[in-house]
Amino acid sequence: MSARAIATAANRDTRIQLPVSSLYSRGDTPQVWVVEKSGTVRLQPVRTGGLAGERVLIESGLSEGDLVVVAGAQLLHAGQKVRVIEPAAANAGAAGNGKGAAKPAAK
Repeated sequence: MSARAIATAANRDTRIQLPVSSLYSRGDTPQVWVVEKSGTVRLQPVRTGGLAGERVLIESGLSEGDLVVVAGAQLLHAGQKVRVIEPAAANAGAAGNGKGAAKPAAK
């Protein structure tokens, strides 16, 4: 199983922005998959604050440095082990080679 993860902040906005595809919703609570230091994933409830293009603004629930899955979120389950690829390799993952990629959240 592979997934791609990335989180960035807006140029002038200090809120975290994620691709809309990173949201995993069951019921009324939006959630994202956060990658733990152990390499496993867990669901994290978030509060969203609108859209910026194809990205969703995260008001709360994430911290700077959190790794968030942005592709393949619907295929994961709690406690699943994932492999995080260093940010330099993230662009290769984004090109569609099937590998995961991750980048820490930033403000």
